Amino acid sequence: GNLLYIDSANNVLIGKIDGYGIDYIDDISVLSNNEIILGGQFIKDINLNPIPGNPDEILTSNYPINNGSFHLTDGFIVKYDTLLNVYWKKKISSIGMDVIEDIETYGDKIYVCGSNYTFWKW
Repeated sequence: GNLLYIDSANNVLIGKIDGYGIDYIDDISVLSNNEIILGGQFIKDINLNPIPGNPDEILTSNYPINNGSFHLTDGFIVKYDTLLNVYWKKKISSIGMDVIEDIETYGDKIYVCGSNYTFWKW
């Protein structure tokens, strides 16, 4: 996914969050200090560092497999500072498909909602 950030001085930062499989940015929220929270899903690996030249910030899926016709995703949440440097990152992983669906911020508090879909093969 692509990320465009324009700060209060109209400086433009453009970054790309790129994986080695399918990856989606599903939601974004901004804290009161202008730090950014992103949530999404990925298959296999994802580099959450959007700025070329900065160190990689890789998350690796626990279950990078194909379950029949379903691709199993892991969820991610990442916090960026105002220069798009990764402050922290978290992976949400189970044997099913994990999806971050909504992120809300109130002051310095972060609330995340998501879903888990587990597919059983009988």
